Amino acid sequence: MNFKKILILFIIIISNSLLVLGCSNKSNNNSISTFNSIVNKADIKNNRLYVSPLDKEINLNDSIYLDCSDTDLIYAEFATDNFKILTLKDFSIGDEILVYANLNDINKNTKSLKATEIQLMTQKFNSSNKKNMIVKGNIESVNENKISIKYTTEDETSIFFDVLGNVDCSDAYIVCINGEKSFDTDISKLKIGDSVGIDVDIDKNINPKDLVPNRIIVYNDVSDR
Repeated sequence: MNFKKILILFIIIISNSLLVLGCSNKSNNNSISTFNSIVNKADIKNNRLYVSPLDKEINLNDSIYLDCSDTDLIYAEFATDNFKILTLKDFSIGDEILVYANLNDINKNTKSLKATEIQLMTQKFNSSNKKNMIVKGNIESVNENKISIKYTTEDETSIFFDVLGNVDCSDAYIVCINGEKSFDTDISKLKIGDSVGIDVDIDKNINPKDLVPNRIIVYNDVSDR
Protein backbone atom coordinates (compact mmCIF):
# COMPACT_ATOMS: atom_id res chain seq x y z
CA MET A 1 0.00 0.00 0.00
CA ASN A 2 1.53 3.31 -1.06
CA PHE A 3 1.68 6.44 1.05
CA LYS A 4 -1.23 8.11 -0.78
CA LYS A 5 -3.60 5.20 0.00
CA ILE A 6 -2.46 5.14 3.62
CA LEU A 7 -3.17 8.86 3.91
CA ILE A 8 -6.67 8.48 2.40
CA LEU A 9 -7.45 5.57 4.75
CA PHE A 10 -6.25 7.61 7.72
CA ILE A 11 -8.48 10.54 6.73
CA ILE A 12 -11.53 8.25 6.39
CA ILE A 13 -10.93 6.73 9.84
CA ILE A 14 -10.54 10.14 11.47
CA SER A 15 -13.64 11.48 9.70
CA ASN A 16 -15.76 8.52 10.82
CA SER A 17 -14.50 8.92 14.37
CA LEU A 18 -15.43 12.58 14.41
CA LEU A 19 -18.83 11.76 12.93
CA VAL A 20 -19.54 9.20 15.63
CA LEU A 21 -18.36 11.58 18.33
CA GLY A 22 -20.51 14.36 16.92
CA CYS A 23 -23.57 12.11 16.81
CA SER A 24 -22.89 10.99 20.36
CA ASN A 25 -22.73 14.56 21.64
CA LYS A 26 -25.87 15.45 19.75
CA SER A 27 -27.66 12.49 21.30
CA ASN A 28 -26.54 13.56 24.78
CA ASN A 29 -27.64 17.14 24.17
CA ASN A 30 -31.10 15.98 23.12
CA SER A 31 -31.48 13.27 25.75
CA ILE A 32 -34.34 13.41 28.21
CA SER A 33 -33.61 12.80 31.88
CA THR A 34 -35.99 12.15 34.75
CA PHE A 35 -35.76 13.39 38.32
CA ASN A 36 -38.00 13.50 41.37
CA SER A 37 -39.14 16.76 42.91
CA ILE A 38 -41.44 18.26 45.52
CA VAL A 39 -43.92 20.95 44.47
CA ASN A 40 -43.49 24.25 46.30
CA LYS A 41 -45.97 26.36 44.36
CA ALA A 42 -48.18 26.17 41.26
CA ASP A 43 -48.21 29.41 39.27
CA ILE A 44 -51.23 28.82 37.04
CA LYS A 45 -51.17 32.28 35.45
CA ASN A 46 -47.62 31.84 34.12
CA ASN A 47 -47.77 28.06 33.52
CA ARG A 48 -45.05 27.34 36.06
CA LEU A 49 -44.38 24.85 38.82
CA TYR A 50 -41.87 25.88 41.47
CA VAL A 51 -40.15 22.74 42.74
CA SER A 52 -37.28 21.42 44.83
CA PRO A 53 -35.45 18.53 43.10
CA LEU A 54 -34.93 15.53 45.38
CA ASP A 55 -32.24 13.84 43.27
CA LYS A 56 -29.14 15.76 44.36
CA GLU A 57 -26.88 13.87 41.95
CA ILE A 58 -28.35 15.75 38.99
CA ASN A 59 -26.79 18.93 40.40
CA LEU A 60 -29.75 21.27 40.05
CA ASN A 61 -30.50 24.26 42.25
CA ASP A 62 -32.32 23.75 45.52
CA SER A 63 -35.32 25.50 44.01
CA ILE A 64 -36.20 25.98 40.35
CA TYR A 65 -39.31 26.61 38.33
CA LEU A 66 -40.51 24.36 35.54
CA ASP A 67 -41.87 25.92 32.38
CA CYS A 68 -45.08 23.95 31.77
CA SER A 69 -46.36 25.94 28.79
CA ASP A 70 -46.06 22.89 26.52
CA THR A 71 -45.89 20.05 29.03
CA ASP A 72 -47.89 16.84 29.30
CA LEU A 73 -49.29 16.62 32.84
CA ILE A 74 -50.42 13.14 33.81
CA TYR A 75 -51.43 11.06 36.79
CA ALA A 76 -51.29 7.27 37.05
CA GLU A 77 -53.22 5.46 39.75
CA PHE A 78 -50.87 2.71 40.95
CA ALA A 79 -53.64 0.45 42.24
CA THR A 80 -55.62 0.34 38.98
CA ASP A 81 -53.22 1.62 36.27
CA ASN A 82 -55.82 4.25 35.36
CA PHE A 83 -54.48 7.43 33.75
CA LYS A 84 -55.74 10.97 34.11
CA ILE A 85 -54.79 14.14 32.21
CA LEU A 86 -54.13 16.96 34.65
CA THR A 87 -53.89 20.73 34.72
CA LEU A 88 -51.72 22.86 36.98
CA LYS A 89 -54.74 23.34 39.25
CA ASP A 90 -54.40 19.67 40.25
CA PHE A 91 -50.95 20.19 41.81
CA SER A 92 -50.62 21.11 45.48
CA ILE A 93 -47.80 22.13 47.79
CA GLY A 94 -45.91 19.04 48.91
CA ASP A 95 -46.90 16.86 45.96
CA GLU A 96 -44.23 14.48 44.69
CA ILE A 97 -43.68 14.57 40.94
CA LEU A 98 -41.51 12.90 38.32
CA VAL A 99 -40.10 15.38 35.81
CA TYR A 100 -39.01 14.59 32.26
CA ALA A 101 -36.69 17.25 30.83
CA ASN A 102 -33.46 17.91 28.96
CA LEU A 103 -31.09 19.02 31.71
CA ASN A 104 -28.90 20.79 29.15
CA ASP A 105 -31.72 23.30 28.71
CA ILE A 106 -31.66 24.59 32.27
CA ASN A 107 -31.36 28.38 32.50
CA LYS A 108 -29.07 29.08 35.45
CA ASN A 109 -29.82 32.80 35.37
CA THR A 110 -33.57 32.41 35.81
CA LYS A 111 -33.29 29.02 37.57
CA SER A 112 -35.79 27.59 35.12
CA LEU A 113 -36.17 24.44 33.06
CA LYS A 114 -38.65 23.51 30.34
CA ALA A 115 -40.32 20.20 31.16
CA THR A 116 -41.60 17.88 28.45
CA GLU A 117 -43.69 15.76 30.81
CA ILE A 118 -44.60 15.78 34.50
CA GLN A 119 -46.16 12.82 36.28
CA LEU A 120 -47.89 13.36 39.59
CA MET A 121 -46.62 10.61 41.88
CA THR A 122 -48.63 11.48 44.99
CA GLN A 123 -51.63 9.16 44.99
CA LYS A 124 -54.42 11.62 45.71
CA PHE A 125 -56.98 10.81 43.00
CA ASN A 126 -58.94 7.58 42.99
CA SER A 127 -61.09 6.06 40.27
CA SER A 128 -64.09 8.12 41.34
CA ASN A 129 -61.96 11.27 41.05
CA LYS A 130 -62.10 11.99 44.76
CA LYS A 131 -59.13 13.69 46.31
CA ASN A 132 -57.18 13.61 49.50
CA MET A 133 -57.45 16.70 51.62
CA ILE A 134 -54.90 18.50 53.74
CA VAL A 135 -56.18 19.23 57.26
CA LYS A 136 -54.20 21.95 58.99
CA GLY A 137 -53.49 22.40 62.67
CA ASN A 138 -50.92 23.28 65.31
CA ILE A 139 -48.85 20.80 67.31
CA GLU A 140 -49.80 20.59 70.98
CA SER A 141 -47.33 17.88 71.99
CA VAL A 142 -44.65 15.58 70.59
CA ASN A 143 -44.15 12.11 72.06
CA GLU A 144 -41.84 9.57 70.35
CA ASN A 145 -43.68 8.62 67.12
CA LYS A 146 -46.88 10.48 67.89
CA ILE A 147 -47.98 14.10 67.93
CA SER A 148 -51.17 15.71 69.15
CA ILE A 149 -52.69 18.42 66.97
CA LYS A 150 -55.29 21.09 67.56
CA TYR A 151 -57.01 21.40 64.18
CA THR A 152 -57.59 24.95 62.99
CA THR A 153 -60.49 24.49 60.56
CA GLU A 154 -63.19 27.16 60.89
CA ASP A 155 -65.82 24.99 59.22
CA GLU A 156 -68.25 24.01 61.98
CA THR A 157 -69.59 21.17 59.82
CA SER A 158 -66.14 19.57 59.58
CA ILE A 159 -65.41 16.54 61.73
CA PHE A 160 -62.08 18.23 62.51
CA PHE A 161 -63.69 21.38 63.93
CA ASP A 162 -62.36 22.18 67.39
CA VAL A 163 -60.77 18.73 67.75
CA LEU A 164 -57.57 17.81 69.55
CA GLY A 165 -56.38 14.64 67.85
CA ASN A 166 -53.50 12.20 67.97
CA VAL A 167 -51.45 11.47 64.84
CA ASP A 168 -49.31 8.35 64.48
CA CYS A 169 -46.16 9.36 62.59
CA SER A 170 -44.53 5.91 62.53
CA ASP A 171 -44.98 5.37 58.78
CA ALA A 172 -45.56 8.96 57.70
CA TYR A 173 -43.46 10.79 55.15
CA ILE A 174 -42.69 14.18 56.74
CA VAL A 175 -41.75 17.08 54.47
CA CYS A 176 -41.02 20.69 55.38
CA ILE A 177 -42.38 23.35 53.01
CA ASN A 178 -40.94 26.82 53.62
CA GLY A 179 -41.31 29.49 50.96
CA GLU A 180 -40.06 28.03 47.69
CA LYS A 181 -37.92 25.36 49.38
CA SER A 182 -38.85 21.92 50.60
CA PHE A 183 -36.93 19.08 52.20
CA ASP A 184 -37.49 15.82 54.03
CA THR A 185 -37.47 15.91 57.81
CA ASP A 186 -38.54 13.72 60.74
CA ILE A 187 -40.49 13.87 63.97
CA SER A 188 -37.38 14.76 66.01
CA LYS A 189 -37.41 18.20 64.34
CA LEU A 190 -41.01 18.98 65.31
CA LYS A 191 -41.90 21.25 68.22
CA ILE A 192 -44.99 22.46 70.05
CA GLY A 193 -46.64 25.26 68.13
CA ASP A 194 -45.49 24.15 64.67
CA SER A 195 -48.06 24.54 61.91
CA VAL A 196 -48.64 21.28 60.06
CA GLY A 197 -50.92 19.77 57.43
CA ILE A 198 -52.11 16.17 57.63
CA ASP A 199 -52.75 14.40 54.33
CA VAL A 200 -56.07 12.65 54.90
CA ASP A 201 -57.57 9.95 52.68
CA ILE A 202 -61.23 10.91 52.50
CA ASP A 203 -62.18 7.47 51.15
CA LYS A 204 -61.35 5.83 54.46
CA ASN A 205 -63.33 5.97 57.66
CA ILE A 206 -61.72 8.91 59.42
CA ASN A 207 -61.46 9.28 63.16
CA PRO A 208 -60.10 12.82 63.65
CA LYS A 209 -58.93 11.94 67.14
CA ASP A 210 -56.73 9.09 65.93
CA LEU A 211 -55.08 9.35 62.48
CA VAL A 212 -52.37 7.30 60.75
CA PRO A 213 -51.47 9.41 57.69
CA ASN A 214 -49.02 8.67 54.88
CA ARG A 215 -47.76 12.24 54.73
CA ILE A 216 -47.33 15.21 57.05
CA ILE A 217 -46.43 18.69 55.81
CA VAL A 218 -44.58 21.06 58.17
CA TYR A 219 -44.94 24.76 57.32
CA ASN A 220 -42.34 26.08 59.78
CA ASP A 221 -38.66 26.18 58.84
CA VAL A 222 -37.06 23.35 60.84
CA SER A 223 -33.75 23.31 58.96
CA ASP A 224 -31.78 24.82 61.87
CA ARG A 225 -33.12 22.48 64.53
